[in-house]
Amino acid sequence: MAKVIYFGVCVDSNDPSKAGRIRAVTDEDFKETQSPTDYDELELTSLLGQEEYSKYTTIDQIKWSVDDPHLVSPFLPPFINVVPQEGENVKILYYDTSNETQNKEYVGPTISSPEKYPYEKYGGGRMHTSKGTRVAQSKNIVDSDISNNTFAEPTKISIDGRSNADIVFSGTEGEDGEITMRAGKFIPNKNEPAFPIFNQRPSTIQISNFPSKLTLVKETKVFETPVEAEIRYLVEYDVFDLETPESLTGNIKLYELIARPPLTLPTNLDSPGLTTNFQGQANLKVRAELNFTNQTVSGTTLLINEFLEEVGTFNGKKLTDPPFNEGVLSGLTSGAFEKRGEYIDDFSSQASGQDQNLNLFPFYFRPAISLVEAINSQETNDLRTKAANELVKNIGITGVNNKKYYGFVLSKEEPEPTTKEQEFEEVNTSFDESQRQGIVTTLSDKIILYSYDSSIPNKVSENPITSNENNNEVGDNLGISQRTLVEVGDNQTEPVVRGDQLQSLLKKIVLFLETHVHGEGNTPPVVDGVQLLADIKDELEKANYLNQNIRIN
Repeated sequence: MAKVIYFGVCVDSNDPSKAGRIRAVTDEDFKETQSPTDYDELELTSLLGQEEYSKYTTIDQIKWSVDDPHLVSPFLPPFINVVPQEGENVKILYYDTSNETQNKEYVGPTISSPEKYPYEKYGGGRMHTSKGTRVAQSKNIVDSDISNNTFAEPTKISIDGRSNADIVFSGTEGEDGEITMRAGKFIPNKNEPAFPIFNQRPSTIQISNFPSKLTLVKETKVFETPVEAEIRYLVEYDVFDLETPESLTGNIKLYELIARPPLTLPTNLDSPGLTTNFQGQANLKVRAELNFTNQTVSGTTLLINEFLEEVGTFNGKKLTDPPFNEGVLSGLTSGAFEKRGEYIDDFSSQASGQDQNLNLFPFYFRPAISLVEAINSQETNDLRTKAANELVKNIGITGVNNKKYYGFVLSKEEPEPTTKEQEFEEVNTSFDESQRQGIVTTLSDKIILYSYDSSIPNKVSENPITSNENNNEVGDNLGISQRTLVEVGDNQTEPVVRGDQLQSLLKKIVLFLETHVHGEGNTPPVVDGVQLLADIKDELEKANYLNQNIRIN
C-alpha cells in the first residue's frame, strides 16, 4: 500500500501571504544530508541552473514562489490551524504520491507534552511515534499536584496557545455551559520544567450559564458555647488535727499561677479537679495566707468562707480588710488566726481610706490534697473522716458549683461560668428550576474598562491601540504592551465606586446634616456632631468606597 503520510520538518513558516503555508522537507529528502535546512539550501541552489528556474537568480526568489518545491499548504482550515515553527515536526500528506511536487499539505506540529507547547524540535516531537523510540520519555504531568488545573482535562475541549494562555470549553451535557479564557495560567518551574506551577491568580474571563438560578439565603443562628477563661489564682485550704475536731489547726493560701512558657495557664474547660497538679503548667506563688489554731469545726468553716468571700470581694468584703490577726471577728468564739502576705501588707498599707480591691479573678478553690484524702477515706467511722466531711459540708460560695466546697469562680458579677450566646451566619442554597442563570466574570490584578468614545475631563485621552509599543511583526504579542496598559490605567482612567461603601458614607453625611448643632453661629458643631464629622473625614481620607484596581475612562 502506498504511503500517503510522511515525516517532515518545517524549515520556514514566515509565509508572506499569511495563509498558513510553510516550507518543509520530508525525511526521505534529507536523510543523507546534515540537516533539513542544509538540504533545503542545497536543493534550491541546484535548481538555479535548470531551465524551468531560469527566471530566478537567487534561492530567496524561489522561496515562497509557485515553483518552490518545498512549499506546503495547511491541511486544516486557517481558523483552527497551528503553524509550526522552524525545526518542528510535521506530517506531510500528498494527494498523489506519484507526484510529490504538487498538492502537498501538512498537519502539525506534533508536541510530546503540554509544557513544550512553545516549541519542540522535531526529534522530541516524534516521541510517540516509531521514530521516537530513542527519545527520552517525558514525565507525566499528572504526577505532580503543583500542575493541577494548568491544562484542561481530556473531557474538556481546549484551544491552547503557544505560550501561557488557553480557551477551555466545559459544561455538563444538556445542562450548563462554560467558556474560560485564561492568560498566565502557570508559573514556569525552573527546578522541574516538566511540572509548571499552577498560577492561582491568572487573568481570566469566565462565561457561565447554569440550568437553574441559585440564590444564597443567609440565616443568622444563635448557639451557646461554654465560657472559657484562664485560672489566674488558686485558693487552697488545709486542716490538721482532725482527730480533735474541737481544736483544729490549719491554713488557707492564695496562690498566683504564673505561666511557664511556652505553656499557657490552665482554663476552666481543662476540667480542673481536687487533685489537679497545677504546677505542671505554671509556677505557684503565695500572695496571701491565713493561719489559724485552736478552732472548732464551725470556726474553721467561718474562716475559710470569710477568706473566699474576701478573695471574691463578695458581700462588700476585701482581702485587705482587718482584722489581720487575733481580734473581733463576728461568729468566731475561740482560737487564734493571722492573715498576712504580699497582697495583704502591700495593698492594706496603701488603702488610705480608698477602695483598693484586688482583681483576683478567675480563681479556683479547693481543699488541699491531705484534706481531700480524709474526705474520701473509706473508713466511714474514722474520726478524721467524719470531721473532714462535717467541715466541708458548710464550705462554699453561693452560686458556684451548687455551693460545694470546691469550684471555679469566673467573676464577681458572674461567679459561675455559664454558656454564652454566639451568632453565626449560615448560608443555605435555593434553586429556581424555572430560570437559567448566566454569569460573566473577569478576574485579574487590575481590570481596565476603556471606551474609545469616552474620556475623563482634564485627563489625557489617547487610543492605546495606536500608542501600543508592541510590534507583532517582530514577534511581540499582538495585544497592548504592559507599559501602555499601566500608563492607560494610571493616566486615562479612574477607579470605580463600591456601591455599599459609598452608600454608607452618604448616610453618615446626611445624618450629620440632619442632626448636628452649633453652640453659636460660625462655630464648630458640638460634641455629638464632632465625632460623626471626624468619622466622615476619616472615610473620605481612606476612600474605601473606591476600587483602585478596577478602572474606567
